[in-house]
Amino acid sequence: MPFSQVHYPFEVSEEEFEKIFPGDFIAEGIDQTRGWFYTLNVIATAVKNCNPYKNLIVNGIVLAEDGNKMSKRLKNYPDPVYMVNNYSADAVKLYLLNSPIVRGESLKFSEVGVKNVVKDVFLPWFNAYRFLIENITRWEEKTNTNFVFDEKLRHQATNLLDKWIIAENQALLKFFRLELDNYRLYTIINQLLSFLIDLNKWYIKLNRIRMKGGKGLDEAKMSLNTLFDVLFSTTLMMSCITPFISEFLYLNLKNAFEDGHELKKDSIHFLRIPEADETLIDDAIVHKVSHMKKVVEMTRSVRDQLNIPIKKPIKQALLVNSNPDFKESIEIFGNYIKEEINAWNLEVDTDEDKYVTYSCNYDGKKLGQRLKKQFSKGLIEKINSLTSDQIKQYMTENKLDVDGVEIIEGDLIPTKCLKDVYKTHDTFAGITSGAYCVLLDKNTNEEIEMSYNAREYLGRIQKLRKEAGLKLDADVEIFYHAETEFLKKSIEHHLDEIKSTVMKPMISGEHKPAIYPEIASAEFTLGKEKGKIWICKPSIAFHKQKLLEKYPDEKFRDGIEKFLESLGVDFVKSQTDSNNGVIKSKLNGQEFELTLGSEFYLDGFKSFTF
Repeated sequence: MPFSQVHYPFEVSEEEFEKIFPGDFIAEGIDQTRGWFYTLNVIATAVKNCNPYKNLIVNGIVLAEDGNKMSKRLKNYPDPVYMVNNYSADAVKLYLLNSPIVRGESLKFSEVGVKNVVKDVFLPWFNAYRFLIENITRWEEKTNTNFVFDEKLRHQATNLLDKWIIAENQALLKFFRLELDNYRLYTIINQLLSFLIDLNKWYIKLNRIRMKGGKGLDEAKMSLNTLFDVLFSTTLMMSCITPFISEFLYLNLKNAFEDGHELKKDSIHFLRIPEADETLIDDAIVHKVSHMKKVVEMTRSVRDQLNIPIKKPIKQALLVNSNPDFKESIEIFGNYIKEEINAWNLEVDTDEDKYVTYSCNYDGKKLGQRLKKQFSKGLIEKINSLTSDQIKQYMTENKLDVDGVEIIEGDLIPTKCLKDVYKTHDTFAGITSGAYCVLLDKNTNEEIEMSYNAREYLGRIQKLRKEAGLKLDADVEIFYHAETEFLKKSIEHHLDEIKSTVMKPMISGEHKPAIYPEIASAEFTLGKEKGKIWICKPSIAFHKQKLLEKYPDEKFRDGIEKFLESLGVDFVKSQTDSNNGVIKSKLNGQEFELTLGSEFYLDGFKSFTF
């Protein structure tokens, strides 16, 4: 290539040879620098006086994990068949593409590295896919309509997070095509991984309730359409890197396209990676979301320092920043931030002087190149002794005169530092990072503790559902019991919040029948608080208060309940269907009569009002 493949000049005409010369692309190991690469250049220079190729990729050498050369004799390498069977060929390929080897450097091959590809890339990618399919299925069941992807909706998005993730995806697509057009394999993987993090940890997490239908079916369709859009686009991009898992996902995703659609083919590898739609790339909204992400990450750091778990709410988060763009970003995404950091109040204070002072570092290499002899020890000392007001002036004007030398934008790296009073403050604790400053109210009260108990209890329910293998739409009822009054008060005060999350009836354990089909149960402890959870299959349920009013004798009431439970739902239903919703019978010679929908129900406690 390009000479020997056509046996030039003996078996090809000069005209035909010119069609393939220079070669578009060649690739080999760095050891060929003095071999094939050298020979090609010598021949091309002698025959054509030009380069023999347009593009060249040089890969490095794969070494054993200890840095030695891989050897069949020493067997100092993992078995390739084992690696493929355990982690997949795609994982091995992606590991190699995201290593120094694609930059012509050496790689110490590590099985742990391949394993991390599965953990850090494939699992988040597949989890996003699985979440999409589960919620599309739920939407289809609720609407009795097949989900069909609508490409036009990406231009009609009004939700800011939809706009953001679409913008990020189109920017990724633009970058991906540009880098591959220039054969820069080593730049694309980190960008793809960064997008998958944004997709899973931010977009899906902040839109989870919306996609499940918690904000209406129209909003669910819009968010699912957006998730499908970016996930399908990402899968297309990944198809040239990870062909097998991309094909697996595509064969199901393509069902969202109507028959005859240009993107519905027998294989993903029959499709081309599309051009980016640059009208959808919105740098402004991407920048605003970056403010939100930074605030959330810094808040988590403060919580870690204070040992305050994320499930425990904080009364107030105070963000200190005089940048108008920052304030606007927080106003736009404030509700998302409050939900994510679990704060009741969120405030931005633009008066930075109350909370912070400024210090700065400098880019020595940049200053040295620009200032040359003016970049002296004396100037460095002056920069290191700049006051907070001087640094603030530099940030405002993007320039500063330091001992007769003009320091311009980019020369200094300003950072905020908390004033000493806030390092030992009774109410607030916080951190700074670059231009950002976050302060949290670290105090607690009874209301905060009740909310914390309720969220911990909710976590126990979700854990029990997962252990029992129950899907979100499984037809179940959940009973709760609290041994202490404070835990009971905590649960009942936040019962609506818990119900909206689990999307199932929540019933006090005092109403649970003695005989009731139980799926799973668990006792739990929250500090000093103890309680129990039952997850049950809906069955015959009795309204105990109404039953007590009608039949005061406790023994007789218990007998009625056990008698009907022994008959079963189907038999009791047949009796009520044929008798206008009433069941009549005798128990120990005494007649009784119960009305469906008043004294008892056949679908558990769904219709109960306690």
